[in-house]
Amino acid sequence: MLDKLEQLVKEAQRAADVIRNHKGMIRAISHIDCDGVCSAAIIVRALAKKQKTFHFSFARYLNEATVNNLAEEAKQGRWKLLVFTDLGSGAAASLAPILEHAQVIIADHHMIATKDGSEATENSDFYTHPNLINVNPLAFGLKEDISGSGMTYILSRALDPENVISGDLAIIGAIGDAQTGSIGDKWQVLGLNQEILKDAETAGSLRVTKSIRLWGRFSRPIHKALELSIDPYIPGITGNESAAIQFLTELGIPVKINGNWRSLADLTKEEQQRLVSAIIIERLRHNAPNPTQVFGDVYELPHQTGEFRDAQEFATIANACGKSLQGYLAVGACLGDEDKIERVRETVSGYKKQIGTMVSWVFKNKDNPDVVRLTDSAAFVFGGDKISEELISTVSSIVQRSGFLNRKILIGFGNTPNGEVKISSRADDSVNIDLNQMMRDCVKEVGGNGGGHLHAAGGQIPSDKAERFVDLINQYLSGLNPVVEEKPKN
Repeated sequence: MLDKLEQLVKEAQRAADVIRNHKGMIRAISHIDCDGVCSAAIIVRALAKKQKTFHFSFARYLNEATVNNLAEEAKQGRWKLLVFTDLGSGAAASLAPILEHAQVIIADHHMIATKDGSEATENSDFYTHPNLINVNPLAFGLKEDISGSGMTYILSRALDPENVISGDLAIIGAIGDAQTGSIGDKWQVLGLNQEILKDAETAGSLRVTKSIRLWGRFSRPIHKALELSIDPYIPGITGNESAAIQFLTELGIPVKINGNWRSLADLTKEEQQRLVSAIIIERLRHNAPNPTQVFGDVYELPHQTGEFRDAQEFATIANACGKSLQGYLAVGACLGDEDKIERVRETVSGYKKQIGTMVSWVFKNKDNPDVVRLTDSAAFVFGGDKISEELISTVSSIVQRSGFLNRKILIGFGNTPNGEVKISSRADDSVNIDLNQMMRDCVKEVGGNGGGHLHAAGGQIPSDKAERFVDLINQYLSGLNPVVEEKPKN
């Protein structure tokens, strides 16, 4: 494993040398989710520190139109070096038009395309090109947990050891990308992320403590943190303010002291333990998935204040900005631009309202077969125009984790402006099914493209192929182990 890690670091150093020696404009592009936003902040800081001139933007994915536009700009000489962060590996083979005119560096953790453009297996040959450097752990046989921002961090440290100050951003990205397995069952970072965590702690940019995993540890009254808790979902309390207050009252936990609202961070250790036990009991009583996963490592950012002080909240903030197509605001917040903070808050507020409206719409329409369809294998949620393509992945994650639809696999659909359908699939961690492979196989059959991770994957398909796609998913899953665990009837 050590030899493989050394090879990865050498590849990062090779990429860093290219950036260091490049004299012209650098074109940088990152994905729009939390991991992509944190990757963006890391590479922007690293390039600025080296006084490089660069043009930066975000992308949902690298489709043919985007690649052709970048290739034309490279052909015209606008830039001769492009850096992709948290995306690009799966589309490596399609980057050939760009590689004819420019060098490309990818810092990513997603599956890598093969020479023929398909997704690689352990024994297949990765797509290579003299002008391409792919800083990806999978290229060296490393399957340790690490996010796209973690790979960008490794690249930035190779460029300048002082970029150790970006370790906290890599951990925030890992938290935001938890569906990839970068976070353990006790909410602890795993694998290579543990080494980055040590860097961040040494640099003083991050502190690890044990606490309840509730959003709003520093910024919300306790009862509001319970009411608005989605992960973990608390049956009967999530979404019900009066029930949250009653819950705390029955536990003997005051919501106010001296007229001031108490936050989770204000609770004593004994009060936290009491609250944890009560939440677990509620989740067990309602057969919630992973009922005990409510307590574990939490990551504090000592240099931040308010809602930005908790790394989990910061991850949500970064994701909200990225998915609202305002990722540059989150990059500013990551890099300490106080002028961006208020605009970030406004964006997050709007994002949460949208998410809340969309999730409520799904729950209200659970008995409408045009919206929710339950099969033996999975739950299908047809968002149509009610759930945007940017937010279908977030809504799918929330609905699947809530356990409300009683299926371990959920597939969400949302219309796109160009007449396609964006698909997002999510699975419970206990499911032994590779959603990445399932999505790649099924979308290909209907003329789409997709992929992702073991328990979280997505894609795009033609809108008139949605029903055929559902049939393919059901056929695919029917040949595997059962994935549904029916709740016992009371």
